[in-house]
Amino acid sequence: RVDDHGAEDAGSAGSGTMNASLLDNEAEAGFVNGPGPSDSAAAVTTTELGRESEGEAARTRSVSYVADPDALDTPASEGGCADVAKFGKSFWLLTFCCVVVYGDVIPFNNVASSLLMERNYFKPQYHDSCALENPKQCQSNANKPNSHCETGDIWIPPLPYNISEDDIVCTDDKWKKGCTKDYCDGEVAAESSAAFIMSIPYFMSACLSPILGGTVDKVGGRAIVCMLSASILVLVHFILGYMTEINPAIPMVGQGLAYSMFASALWPSVPYTVNKDSVGLAYGVITAVQNAGLAGLPLVVSAVYSDSDELYIPYVEVLFIAFGAVGVLSAIGLNILAPELNLKHPPKIGEEPAEFNEASINAKYDQLNGEE
Repeated sequence: RVDDHGAEDAGSAGSGTMNASLLDNEAEAGFVNGPGPSDSAAAVTTTELGRESEGEAARTRSVSYVADPDALDTPASEGGCADVAKFGKSFWLLTFCCVVVYGDVIPFNNVASSLLMERNYFKPQYHDSCALENPKQCQSNANKPNSHCETGDIWIPPLPYNISEDDIVCTDDKWKKGCTKDYCDGEVAAESSAAFIMSIPYFMSACLSPILGGTVDKVGGRAIVCMLSASILVLVHFILGYMTEINPAIPMVGQGLAYSMFASALWPSVPYTVNKDSVGLAYGVITAVQNAGLAGLPLVVSAVYSDSDELYIPYVEVLFIAFGAVGVLSAIGLNILAPELNLKHPPKIGEEPAEFNEASINAKYDQLNGEE
């Protein structure tokens, strides 16, 4: 905006003095009087230089607001997968937290029906001597379980010695109406009860996720919420594994709450941990890593189950407790490494804070210098 009729030379001395003043005290940058009557072009040049100085100072100040300063050392995104190497520590810690916490939820949901049946609704007999009074015949009013057996609808009834639980298919009339009728009646009732309890976390998530997401938007605290949700999961699986007298609906409510909290805090945090031009790539990476983890963790659950005489309680639950504990530790690290995620409006990497952007600086100068 320098005038074409030699105004640049006329304003050089004044602009140099004013620019030095702006650098010495950026708080006064822009508080420049309107152009003097003798040389309006010099004043225009000074104003333009002042804008540039203020813009540079704003960009410098914005560094201290960024959640992960490491990401500022890298050039702007070029839109390729090579940008993954430029992601900072906070993004990878958030990704790790995602894997272990979702690994505490999704693999559990895969086995929850069988686990709840074992814990509450179709419990295996404790005593090895439990058997029918005549183990060669089917159970009947004349052939009942012996005194070593626990009785009631929640206990697996003993079977004749020549029938294994693995052989029974209760959807088949041969078993459903034959010698194993009592067994199949108990299993069907248990599956129905377990299915109702399993629905609690999903129902809670459907109701709570929008509310919790809106709360995070208004209040902030994303990293804190991640830590709290992982802590709740630790408590949930401790109750399921070691406090079996507690109604399973209670830990399932906790599971639903933790699941909703974590999803509402994790996914909105992603844009604040990467350059603004790489947000889509970041979501793709974190989803890919999450799915890789969810492909492998069920195999670990299966291995623990097999090594525990095919029982879920307590050792499979110990594994889930461990997943939750690792999630707590990673969330604590996230609070230390990127505390800015707890702000209501964290600054985005590669983007100046709104109050320091070029448009606002120009408007400020135009107002103070009387420009139209």
